[in-house]
Amino acid sequence: MRNKYSNKEVRNNTTDDGERRQRIHEHQDNKREKKNPPARNMNGNPI
Repeated sequence: MRNKYSNKEVRNNTTDDGERRQRIHEHQDNKREKKNPPARNMNGNPI
């Protein structure tokens, strides 16, 4: 039976791509941080 996903989707959704998923989550966190930057001290470092 033919897979309902395109080859590209199958490649991206393989179960052993935990690293890839982790990177996506990191990227989302980075975007969120830019929108709401953490408080910074005089040197510009996050508190």
